[in-house]
Amino acid sequence: MQALPHLSDEQVARYRSGKLTPSELLDLDTHLASCEACRDLLYAGVRAGAQIAALRADLSGHLDHSGVVACASDSATPEQRGHMEWCADCRAEVEDLRSFQAEIRVTPITRGRRWRMPLTIAAGIAVAAVDFWSLRSGRPVERVQDAPLVSVEREALDQALAGHQLDRAPILDRLIRHQGTLLGPEAEARHFDLAGPLGTAVETDRPLFHWNALPGAASYVVAVYDENFENVATSPAVTGLEWQPAQALPRGRVFNWQVTARVGGESIHAPGPPAPEARFSVIPADTEAQIETARRTHPGNHLLLAAMYARAGDLDDAAHELDALDPAAAKPYRDSLQRMR
Repeated sequence: MQALPHLSDEQVARYRSGKLTPSELLDLDTHLASCEACRDLLYAGVRAGAQIAALRADLSGHLDHSGVVACASDSATPEQRGHMEWCADCRAEVEDLRSFQAEIRVTPITRGRRWRMPLTIAAGIAVAAVDFWSLRSGRPVERVQDAPLVSVEREALDQALAGHQLDRAPILDRLIRHQGTLLGPEAEARHFDLAGPLGTAVETDRPLFHWNALPGAASYVVAVYDENFENVATSPAVTGLEWQPAQALPRGRVFNWQVTARVGGESIHAPGPPAPEARFSVIPADTEAQIETARRTHPGNHLLLAAMYARAGDLDDAAHELDALDPAAAKPYRDSLQRMR
């Protein structure tokens, strides 16, 4: 079928009034399906411009975070610039990003200041940063570009951005104990300290226990107990200052642990009175799966990962994620972590 020329004023008027013959209507509908200019002309008089723009946005999708970043930095493609012309939502996100970038460049972020970054930008603001988790754990991270935030991720990030702090997990009330709460005799004259995990949840079910050296110690034995004081893991005598269990600890449980050092024929225990019990928990399986998904799909979004770790009570991993952020931007979140301990 030969392509029709653009609609005349008469055809537009007859189309709107419903006076076209079936044959004419079929021909014009075929033309309108492929001619954006005529569609705009046809609906301009009935004030449908806003609805058309919204429909275009819904059908074509919005700019992903890399597209928003490109538009904000004036490096957008012609297609991205064209999308911006009629998509008010994406224009707003680009302007938000430009404002945020200008603020970060010239204004330190202070505690108590409230601001909200668009979620699309928050999801990608640190994509170019070094993958901190991969460097720290030695485990490769499969990157999935431009994945949308799922509800649990969106909630965690929204909460962090709204309050400019990380949420304190209720589990920490069971894990953090302060000096003088451990019952027992006075502290031994010779003592040493445990290093971690202490007063935190851990993501792995085979945590690495580490402690400080006791001068003269020939070996150390680590013992792990559940809340009923049942032994769940015991190390052999080790000469180093760390130990990792061969078997996984049960997830979703609270544990305490101690190290016994052998010095000659003497046994020295840590922690010793009046130091508190050394407690930690292993993150439940469903929460660990959510964090793993977030780390795989948003490996550069360190604020999101820090927020999810903090919600799980994993203060150490939350702090590691904040290390990858700009120090000024990370400070209020790091301060909130300190207040949790």
